[in-house]
Amino acid sequence: MYNMRNKMKFLSIVIISFLIIACSKNFELNEMADEKIISIENNDTNKNIINEPMPINYPIEKQNIFGPICYTNIIDNNVNVRVFPSLEAEIIKQVHNNTIIQIRGFSGENVNIDNFNGDWVYVYDNRTKVGGWVFSKYVNTADIEFTPINFVDVDQDWIHISYVLKDELINKKIWYASWRDYYIFIWGPDRHGFHYSTRPGIYFLHKETHELEHFTYAGALDGDDGTGWIHITDDLKYVIQDSGTSKGLRGITAWRCSDSKKIYSGIYYNYGIHENTIKIVYAWQEFSHWFGSPDIEIIEYAEKFIKENEIPEHIEEERRNGFVVQLLINCSMNLDSGERIILGGQYITTQ
Repeated sequence: MYNMRNKMKFLSIVIISFLIIACSKNFELNEMADEKIISIENNDTNKNIINEPMPINYPIEKQNIFGPICYTNIIDNNVNVRVFPSLEAEIIKQVHNNTIIQIRGFSGENVNIDNFNGDWVYVYDNRTKVGGWVFSKYVNTADIEFTPINFVDVDQDWIHISYVLKDELINKKIWYASWRDYYIFIWGPDRHGFHYSTRPGIYFLHKETHELEHFTYAGALDGDDGTGWIHITDDLKYVIQDSGTSKGLRGITAWRCSDSKKIYSGIYYNYGIHENTIKIVYAWQEFSHWFGSPDIEIIEYAEKFIKENEIPEHIEEERRNGFVVQLLINCSMNLDSGERIILGGQYITTQ
């Protein structure tokens, strides 16, 4: 009986010791996992993926609503991120070794920089919401190679293109606009069928020869490219895009084509353009808060306009029917000089 008690006591001690060791190991593993936790914004759900273990090997491909996206890492320190794929381009920021970024396109160039034959890669940091071009020597691209797109056909609604990916022929169709002797379309991360190994940007397709030409990167990469129309100024200097599909007030963005620099981003109402001057507005909803980026000049003009101009009766009638009154300050904006001229004010209603 005594031996039996000793055996049971010994067995209990062994079990308790085992549990203590197991808990300790589990705690250590959790600490190690915590050190490797990253947070990635998933573009198709706009939700943060929390406590996702850091993968051992990049790049890693994920799926979203428009097509595959690719996460990888920077492989050096003090790496310049540029606004345009060129050593002459403005430096936006610097990134460092093991920074997790998303690949959003390739320039399709074969250039030698820092004794390395490579390409320019457009990278995007989900944490800082900043994107730009980095030379491929400093990006872990593994076996990812540039993939050109090719023209297939055009009909009354779509341009059909194709590209080859791992020996598989991929066919896609893209909405286009007609301009001069060309069809024009945007190809980028927010377009169905886009692949991160292709070249993003605005493309020209010659109506007669069907020659496909990459025109500019402007407007295809930073998330607010238009879903409505595209306008290119007569001198080919600027791309102007409608940044929404709602009625009434709409977003408008202008880029300089030569270096993809964003010149203006705001709103418009009843769009207009003359040469390189566009129409923009500032809106004061119910005279309580602003949409856009107001300044003292606009505020003072609006306050004076309200004092000197009563709301028209037909606008008041719409207000009584549940509509919201807005005061618009109409302006012109010259894209070359940046000069803004106030053209006047008007009352409108929105639902």
